[in-house]
Amino acid sequence: LEAVSLGGFDAVYLDLHGAMVTEHFDDGEGELLARIRKVVGACIPVVASLDLHANVTEQMLESANALVAFRTYPHVDMAETGERCADLLEKLFSKAECDLTVCRLPFLIPINSMCTLLDPAKSMYERVAHYESG
Repeated sequence: LEAVSLGGFDAVYLDLHGAMVTEHFDDGEGELLARIRKVVGACIPVVASLDLHANVTEQMLESANALVAFRTYPHVDMAETGERCADLLEKLFSKAECDLTVCRLPFLIPINSMCTLLDPAKSMYERVAHYESG
């Protein structure tokens, strides 16, 4: 937070995990994002990348302009995820229409079934790519 309080920047990008554990807060990442938002104000875009199995909270959603998930586990798409974050920041800077949506799926995949090289996760993320392409 000290670096953020110095100001002089146009945006904040964070590479988070989505399952931070702290001694004093139930929602570590939500608390961090809320504190950053309080320092930078409403006009500075705040975007974060997260693991695809992140625990996304209301506080995180309220405090960030966008949260972008990796699409691979193991995480081999870090560069692509960073690029998607940069694209979103560019849209936020240009005041372009930016449809941001949260969709909570009504099921939980065990961690040992999340490898995106194998089904069921592989076919799920292929479907995501299909829907995004139009």
